[in-house]
Order: sequence, then structure tokens, then C-alpha cells
Amino acid sequence: MLSILFICSGNTCRSPMAEAVTKSWLSTTFRTNKIKVSSAGTQAKPNTPASPEAVIALARHNIHHNGKSQRLTAELIKEQDVIFVMTNEHLLHTQEIIAKSKTDKMPMLMTLHPVLDLPDPLGKGQQPYDELVNEFVVLIPERLKPFLTLLTESA
Repeated sequence: MLSILFICSGNTCRSPMAEAVTKSWLSTTFRTNKIKVSSAGTQAKPNTPASPEAVIALARHNIHHNGKSQRLTAELIKEQDVIFVMTNEHLLHTQEIIAKSKTDKMPMLMTLHPVLDLPDPLGKGQQPYDELVNEFVVLIPERLKPFLTLLTESA
């Protein structure tokens, strides 16, 4: 089973929206149970629901999300095949956890956007959430297609 993890700071805005968009896209594009998608935050307070603005932005695309936040841990990282982070800061934080954990399994680790940091919309009103979900709807399929091609070829 392929495991994909999205990481942001609090796990209430960007990464749960990316998780929800990915699950929705996968369910409408591929019919497989070989992909596990989750999200976490480098500074997350566990069991916090997604922000209301995130839920509204997702609903505008007919995407439902009712997950709760979880903090990024070495154990969670060890379970992943592919990890996408929202910023270079998240990339460095995740790399530090990996280096300290001394694991044999190394997930593929990269920023979700190939060039830019994806800004935190927290506290900036509804529009940045809507814009971010609109960006995820295009960006996530582009970033995931190489991994899914490998998965479907091995099936």
C-alpha cells in the first residue's frame, strides 16, 4: 500500500485540505484501496478539527473533511512512502526528525509546490483558503501522477 502524508504547521488548514483534495481526487480518478492519505502538523495540537474556513473552502468543491489534527512524529514518518510539505521550513523540520530517528526506511520527501512555499491562510479570512483549495485541485494531481503511474503499473 502506498502511504502519502501532507505536512503543515498546525494540521488544521493546509495539510488537511491537501489530504481531503487528494482523497477526493483519488476516489474519482482511481478505484483502488492501495493508497493511504493522511496529514500532520509540525506544531499540531492533537485532535483539533480543521478550521471552519478550510471546511467551507473544501465544501465549495463538494469535498468533505471531518478529520482531526495530529502532531508529526518519527513513528508517523516511518509509515510513509511519500511526504509532501507546505514550506521549506516544514521540509527542514521533517528532515531533522528523520535524521534523529535513524530509520532504515526513507520516504520520498519534497515540497508540495515545486518552487514556492504555500502560505498559511490562518487568520486571513476565507479568500486565501478558497485560493489554496483551487490551487490544490490542480497541483496535487500533477505532483501525484508519477507515483500513481508506478503503483498502477505494479498492480
